[in-house]
Amino acid sequence: MSWWIADYEVPVEKSNRQFDNVSIIEIATGSYVKEAYYAIKLKKLVFYGEWISEETLVKLLLSLWVITAITVIISDRIYLHKQIKLTEERTQRLREANRALYEKSLVFEELAFTDPLTRTRNRHEINDGLSEVTAHSIDGGIPFSMVFIDIDHFKQVNDLHGHRYGDNVLRRFASLINKLVRKSDVFARWGGEEFVIFCPATPLGAAAEFAESIRDCIEQAEWDHDMKITCSMGVAELENEEYNHFIERADKALLKAKERGRNRVEIAWNESQL
Repeated sequence: MSWWIADYEVPVEKSNRQFDNVSIIEIATGSYVKEAYYAIKLKKLVFYGEWISEETLVKLLLSLWVITAITVIISDRIYLHKQIKLTEERTQRLREANRALYEKSLVFEELAFTDPLTRTRNRHEINDGLSEVTAHSIDGGIPFSMVFIDIDHFKQVNDLHGHRYGDNVLRRFASLINKLVRKSDVFARWGGEEFVIFCPATPLGAAAEFAESIRDCIEQAEWDHDMKITCSMGVAELENEEYNHFIERADKALLKAKERGRNRVEIAWNESQL
């Protein structure tokens, strides 16, 4: 204002309006202005100085958006790649764990169904499937025979030469029979010095001849300490009966072979064959 310029003796060159450091713009009105809403039109507002041009600002914003989008996409891809890699590694570990468990299960299954001494099947495995097999043979009219085997005087073998030698006899005994059985036959250790052979699709006469060949093989084999190892056998063919009765008849034939001097084969004839 003019009085300010006069009172403070402001030079003429500095008495003009100065807008290089404006922080607030106020509009003053005269006195006695009625209270109401007034509209002020601003025709133009121009900023001067070291500002970014509108074109440059737009390009900069677009660049920032593009860079941000690319960064987000790359980050997502890196994250997804890591997740996929982790998933693949986890899947591979699960496969390896499953494979290890499967292999262990096979080992446990073998231990559960295999006699550890003779490496033949054991009685538990035979009992699990025998009922079904015998029923199938009866329904289909298919002959099914079994050979019950017992090593003669095996207790004397253990008493004379010890249980270790007795175990060796059992191993070799099973090995000799394994070389004679067919792929379709089921050879198993029944318990102690007793063994069984189940012969599918085999009539009684053929099973008896097979048993005689086993008896002769065992008798002719050479054993340590010049031992004479022989075996007694009972042979039976499945009739229209439960498998327990079938095994019982073969066992009775085996007992008859022992009673008649051992080292022999006895047959459990059925009524139609007598």
